[in-house]
Amino acid sequence: MGAAPAYEFPPIPSQKELDEYDVPFLNRDKCAAKWIEYNKCLNKGTSFCSATKDAFYECQYVALKQRLEKH
Repeated sequence: MGAAPAYEFPPIPSQKELDEYDVPFLNRDKCAAKWIEYNKCLNKGTSFCSATKDAFYECQYVALKQRLEKH
C-alpha cells in the first residue's frame, strides 16, 4: 500500500479575521480557518455541522502528530 497523501493545512486567516471571529488564542494555529468554518456553521443554528467539525478535528490531529514527530 502507498503512503497517504500529505495533509494540506488551509491558509492561516489574517489577524483581522481572527479577531473578527473571536478565535480563542488556543485555536490561533494552522487550523484556525477550520475553526472559523465550524463556528460559522454552529452560529447558523443548524445541527448539520458534522463535516466541518470532522475537518477541524482532523486538522488538529494532524497538527498534533506533526508536533509530536518533531520531538
